[in-house]
Amino acid sequence: VALSASSEAAQLSTANLRQPSLRARWRTITGVVTPSLDVDLGQAREVGVLALAQPQDAGGIDADGDARGWMAGTDTVRHRLSVVAAGGGDVLDVQAAGGWVPGVGIHARVLGAPVSARWWRCDLDAPSLSTLGFLDIGRAWIGPAWRPSRNFAYGGVDGLTDSTRVQVNPRSLLESVDVGAFQRVWRFDLASLGRDEAEAVLPEFRRAVGTRRQVLFIPYPDSPDIIGRQAVIGRLAQVPAITHENFAFHSAAFELRETV
Repeated sequence: VALSASSEAAQLSTANLRQPSLRARWRTITGVVTPSLDVDLGQAREVGVLALAQPQDAGGIDADGDARGWMAGTDTVRHRLSVVAAGGGDVLDVQAAGGWVPGVGIHARVLGAPVSARWWRCDLDAPSLSTLGFLDIGRAWIGPAWRPSRNFAYGGVDGLTDSTRVQVNPRSLLESVDVGAFQRVWRFDLASLGRDEAEAVLPEFRRAVGTRRQVLFIPYPDSPDIIGRQAVIGRLAQVPAITHENFAFHSAAFELRETV
């Protein structure tokens, strides 16, 4: 896979998008908030979802401890997919408000049906960052998508852990706060997997991903208004076991921890 961009700061190039941690970012040079990102997969491959994610400290941290460079919901993203040439839109060409949510910083586009493409061009337009003068992207995601025939069961948990350490002086009870990072955690069950999903699709998914590779999880792909709020890139805490509930249905439990 080859990556390139119309603008990249020294030491913060698109090569950093290959790193698992989102903090190893691609940053544009000062004055550029309308960059283009090009991805060459080397050959035509199946594509079912596209995503961009920002690091938790996008744009640096201000005096209040908040990231300065969150993309706004009005900032736009244009996706072009091609099997003909880089920058072409013969397979897909869509542009819309990016669905960014400050504090989360993820944009995802779920395709209605899988397509075959080699080149992906992503054009970002972030007028909300014109004062800051640059933008940070920590991860670019393109690949196939698995969508179970039935969504996860009721009782799924959308959690948040905080690595902040609070120490209390035993005499004065004054607190000392060492601010850490947030990490989202999803726990859910796919409780109604069909035989093909449980005997072919999920076993292949487990072998391909395990706990060593990242996954992009989108809880409600049919609700574009909340995709940017709930989508998460992370790793499975353990490889899910498949429970054979009965002849028709099977189940598997998942725990996904966000990569920061």
